[in-house]
Amino acid sequence: YGIFRMLCETPQARRRGLTVAQLGNMSPCERLAWRWVLFNEHAAEAADGSPGSTRLYYEQLCAAPAGVARDLFHACDLSWDPQTDAFLTASTRTARADYYSVFKDPLASAWRWQESMRADDVARVLAIARQSRVGAAYFEDHDWTRKLDAA
Repeated sequence: YGIFRMLCETPQARRRGLTVAQLGNMSPCERLAWRWVLFNEHAAEAADGSPGSTRLYYEQLCAAPAGVARDLFHACDLSWDPQTDAFLTASTRTARADYYSVFKDPLASAWRWQESMRADDVARVLAIARQSRVGAAYFEDHDWTRKLDAA
């Protein structure tokens, strides 16, 4: 619970009145959802207004790996090499069963948690995400979301 003690000291947790005792009474998936919210809200708030910062959701990258990566390279003034494009194309259009393989369908991997978790746990995670500014994007229509209201 060391990480949760530190997280409960953050402004993001204090705004909600979250305590280590409350987190201790939650299910593991609820604790992990709060950890995700608190880490990501902290990062988002730290980056707000910072020139050169970009908010990127993992699922957004998974939906369009080459396009998003190219945009990120451009934002960082990095050149886009055809080798990079070839690797992204090859690694996202074929799948290998190895757990750590980079050759996977990234969008299927990004959303697999919904299929592998129990429905009641998914509902708990979504209830926590809905309370967060960073989680709100998952409930809006974007080309990279599955609009989680249906879950």
